[in-house]
Amino acid sequence: PYHGNRLRSPEEAYEIKKKRSRDRYAATQLKTNPFWKHNKILRDLVNLYGVGVEIPSKEFNDRGFDPQLYKKSSTSNTTTYLHYDIHKITITKNKTITIWKISN
Repeated sequence: PYHGNRLRSPEEAYEIKKKRSRDRYAATQLKTNPFWKHNKILRDLVNLYGVGVEIPSKEFNDRGFDPQLYKKSSTSNTTTYLHYDIHKITITKNKTITIWKISN
């Protein structure tokens, strides 16, 4: 069925090729854009928890998020926001982190 020269089915080979391509793209982005990883982590956590929900900092630490790396910070009513591309976060005293979307 695989013409004798394939180890995997065409569907399985295609999925492996897609994963290899995603991994190569991620490695390139990590080298050129230090915020790429943070934006991906924030996007994944928003999809998992939603916007405006307090998330334990362990979720961020497990994914390799560095809160010292941000584009800018702002303060409003004694709350400090750390800004990224399309998200901003707040870190509370009890070490939970809330993600907010930045409206354009």
